[in-house]
Order: sequence, then structure tokens, then C-alpha cells
Amino acid sequence: MDKIINRKTHAMPLWEVLEERFRKKDIWGKTKTVCVLNGLVGCGKTTYILHYFKDKKVFYFSFAGLDEDLAERLLCERVAVESGVEVSCWVDAFRAVAAEFKTVLLDDLSSISAYKRFKQAFYDNMITNINTRPFVVLIAQQTDDLSGLADYARLITLDYFDVAEVMKLYPDLSKYDALKMTAITGGIPNVMHEYNPKNIL
Repeated sequence: MDKIINRKTHAMPLWEVLEERFRKKDIWGKTKTVCVLNGLVGCGKTTYILHYFKDKKVFYFSFAGLDEDLAERLLCERVAVESGVEVSCWVDAFRAVAAEFKTVLLDDLSSISAYKRFKQAFYDNMITNINTRPFVVLIAQQTDDLSGLADYARLITLDYFDVAEVMKLYPDLSKYDALKMTAITGGIPNVMHEYNPKNIL
């Protein structure tokens, strides 16, 4: 896949990827294109993307800890609830989701992305029409192998927070305390949320 790497603080944030996709610019003029949102564990990928689309109709599904058979069954059940269409396999599920939703968020792909039936059904049925295809975001770890799911991808990488970002999150902290907060938590959002900076500084 063609991967355009972006940092959270650098060029081409998610809104630019969406605009590029809306205008069918560059690789978005091709049918089998997805957005891949990746980053290290706990950097806030899922929170970030769900917050971004919080007021929109989206289909979200997490494959965390699921083997292929269980993932297929649970996805089919979720699709039936969300779309009102009874489905019983990967192919039917992806067709129903693509027909019903303009934005599709698939999370925790590490446990499922190696399965051939899943990959083939996704590739053949999720993004089939350049004009009506959904905007698909694959939320993954940096080490996940997503080859075979699409021909092209725009890659957005989220990192842990640096000192400058911690200062923006906690504007009452001094530079010294922001540095201390970053050092204590590693800039990991999931860890930072566990602490009240006033208690640890």
C-alpha cells in the first residue's frame, strides 16, 4: 500500500485526508483506498477517531482478542443490529456495512488481519464503487500487517504526547511541571488520564 506518513503535529491531519478523499485527489481517485490510523499501544487512537466522528453516523467494530470464527459471528450480529439486514458471513457483512454507512471504523486488527477469508471478503466487498464507497479507517498497531486489505492507504500516525502537547492539555502547569508530567507518564494518554497532575507534581 502507498503509505503517506503523518505525525500528529505535522502536515495532513485527518481533516485534510477527508478533504483529499472528498475531492478524489491523488490515491483517493482509485477504488481500493483506505485510511490507516496507527500508533503505539495507549496513544489514544480509538479515542481520537471516535471523538472526531462523535456526531456522525459511523459503523465501529473492534476485533480485539477475537479469533476468525468468533469475529465473523460477532461482526454479523453487530451488522444485523446496526443495519437491519440479516447477514451470516464476512461477505454479506461487508456488503451490508458498505451499503449502509459512509464512515467505517475497524479497530484492533492485529488479531484478525492475517486471516485469508477475512482479507479476501474485505478486499472484494468493502470498497467496490469509487463514487459510493465508505470512508474506511483501519485502526492498527504500527506492527500490524494490513497488506491485502486495500491497494492504497493514507497513513496517519499518532504518537505519545510530547512536552508541548502536555502544556496545551494542562495550561496551568509550569514548563518544569509539564516536563515532569511527561516524564512520569511517558506522554501516554491512557496513563495521563489516570493521574491528576496536581497530585503527582
